[in-house]
Amino acid sequence: MAKELVVEGSMAVGHESPSVIEMLASGRLDVSPMITHRFDFADVMQALATARRPDEAGKVMVTFGA
Repeated sequence: MAKELVVEGSMAVGHESPSVIEMLASGRLDVSPMITHRFDFADVMQALATARRPDEAGKVMVTFGA
């Protein structure tokens, strides 16, 4: 319990969400330039440390397998 974590996320709310999801799925919207770092889940601690340095990182992506 001394190291208990709370993981919070965010959720897009609004009528534009389906349109944006469709644009992402179709490839019409390329967000890859926003992603500055990518990590496998095995390296999640390094990913979190990187995300804590906003002067060095934009969006940090963690992937869960192939």
